[in-house]
Amino acid sequence: MNRTPIFLTMVLLILPFLLMSEKYYGPINFTEKRIQDLKQELSMNSTKNELEISLFYKGKYSDYVVFYDLSGEEIYYKYRRNKFDIRAERRVISLVPGYAYRVNGNFIGMYIYKNKAENKLNPIPVYLKKTDVQKENILEKNNTPVLNFIFAKPIFLNQLIY
Repeated sequence: MNRTPIFLTMVLLILPFLLMSEKYYGPINFTEKRIQDLKQELSMNSTKNELEISLFYKGKYSDYVVFYDLSGEEIYYKYRRNKFDIRAERRVISLVPGYAYRVNGNFIGMYIYKNKAENKLNPIPVYLKKTDVQKENILEKNNTPVLNFIFAKPIFLNQLIY
């Protein structure tokens, strides 16, 4: 009994479906806005109150939740006033490291890692409020923007993975 015609028939039936399907790259598209684009937007002194961006969740660090984009750049969202703020802790307890989220927040400041006088990176960053941040500090690659955390909505897939 020859099985090649059955195999060829199955391949010919399945092949068009495989060619029509898109390759899966992840829950965040490559064309989505990145943290560098967000910095560009902030440096243009845009008066936008709420900034929204698609990011991956990394974890909690002190009073901040840390997210990163496809290029690995990090951004901090301040989610609580101090370590005794229990209500704020409930808002971020459901976040899972590595999952993609659409995160909303307001720009409140920036961590500056570069020392202008010595022109080298500091191991301990200096926090500057929104009013003290200069345009060249925003565009610096090593500096990390800090936003006030409003909410994070998980990104669900629009595709079936098979």
